[in-house]
Amino acid sequence: MGRKRTRKRKHLLFYVACCVTLLFASWGCVHAPKTREVQGRLAGAETLLAAGQYWASLAETNEVLELYPQTLRGEALFQKGLIYASPKNPERDYKKSIELFETVVKEFPQSDARGGANACVLFVQQIMDIEKEIGELKKANGRLGKALKEQKRRTKKLRAKADKLKRVLLKLKEVDLGVHEKKSSIK
Repeated sequence: MGRKRTRKRKHLLFYVACCVTLLFASWGCVHAPKTREVQGRLAGAETLLAAGQYWASLAETNEVLELYPQTLRGEALFQKGLIYASPKNPERDYKKSIELFETVVKEFPQSDARGGANACVLFVQQIMDIEKEIGELKKANGRLGKALKEQKRRTKKLRAKADKLKRVLLKLKEVDLGVHEKKSSIK
């Protein structure tokens, strides 16, 4: 009927599965420190941002993007957006910030940073609208200020004319009184 099995290959699939598992585990161990390092560097960039060191934070974030373009790219782009949107940053750039947040939303739809990026786009857009309105009000105030200065100048000029006319009127009154006195003395 056939030969009897020797059971030499009984655990062959088990050995293959173990080898594959070890391969994946070792690959994960090799890449996990890099992920932790990148996360640590991004955390350092956040600390620099909180301390008001905007350019140092931006440099650190850019370095992370250059060294590790595949790992945590969404979080790094989100961090850059925060740097450019920071209200205390003297070199803030709201348009660039919105572009970075929109990139996070488009390229990383499953990322944790997506929700924050959507919210930041709305807030930054509102800030831009308010600042635009403030700029328009300042321009209008400037125009009103110029008009007010012109009105004050004209008022001063008119007051000077009125004072001159008052003096002339007083002289005429004195002359008129003098004429009345002479008429009275003649009679």
